[in-house]
Amino acid sequence: MIAYQEEDGTNYGAAGVDYKDSQYAAGLGYTYDAFYLATTYGQVKHDTDVTDATKKTVWAVTTSYKVLPELTLVAGYGLVDPHNYDEETEKYYVLGTQYDITAKAKAFAEYKINDIAGQDDNYVVGLQYNF
Repeated sequence: MIAYQEEDGTNYGAAGVDYKDSQYAAGLGYTYDAFYLATTYGQVKHDTDVTDATKKTVWAVTTSYKVLPELTLVAGYGLVDPHNYDEETEKYYVLGTQYDITAKAKAFAEYKINDIAGQDDNYVVGLQYNF
């Protein structure tokens, strides 16, 4: 998988400052029986007329294991590294599960452990339907 996105615009809240946001990502996935492993690597860049560009490197690894035909366990690790400005490197861990209700419908729950001072952990519960 390869992806690229770019947005150019003007921020009217900051007296009409022009900006450019861009990001790219590349990823690989591997499946063996009930086991799945995937990784992505990318960069996010924000540039304006007024400030120096800020850039972050984003790297994530996710694995899943299909315990039963309808039940999958998920675990992941992510790293967000700010290159050229004073911010702490963000690390996070994800634990989750997915239950296939039908071939097209699933319920899922994830818990994200943020390993950065002052940032709360997150959780998500949802339903997905694929048309």
